[in-house]
Amino acid sequence: MRLIEKNSRFSAKHGALSLIAASLALLISAAIASASSLSSGQNKDGKPDFTGKWKAESLTKEAGEPPIPPWAEKEMNEVDHKDPELKMIRSFEERPGYELRWTIDGKEGTNTDPDGSTRKLNAGWSGKRLIITGQLPQGEYKETWDLDDDRKTLTIAKEFLVNRWKMVYKRQ
Repeated sequence: MRLIEKNSRFSAKHGALSLIAASLALLISAAIASASSLSSGQNKDGKPDFTGKWKAESLTKEAGEPPIPPWAEKEMNEVDHKDPELKMIRSFEERPGYELRWTIDGKEGTNTDPDGSTRKLNAGWSGKRLIITGQLPQGEYKETWDLDDDRKTLTIAKEFLVNRWKMVYKRQ
């Protein structure tokens, strides 16, 4: 290296600016990716996150089905979902609420209803749908949970004994 020769400072400045520009571009793209993953309402496996307060907005039943109890249309669910754990407080306008817990792994769990009866339940994924099945003292029970892409509408199809109906919930 010669001490009397001056090196061009343009290449050093250009290199530093290029490094800063590349770092900023990487930082901005990481921030955008992070924000979009948070706003999608999905966990790392692409499964929906059901966390929130959900109020029943409508109930539809198949033609010819027996009537659904009127209090069932006033259902409110407060869901805390941290996959594979799902906790829900299910309440009704005129009835006390009760807590249900699942581990979404297909293994059987047990919950206790307000009347003291126990139910054995299984919860597992079928694509992006959550399927909950169970055995109550009166018979088999099944719920299929579907969350719309907007994350503001939750549809739960329920089957119990001879009844089949769908509840549509809106995020509160």
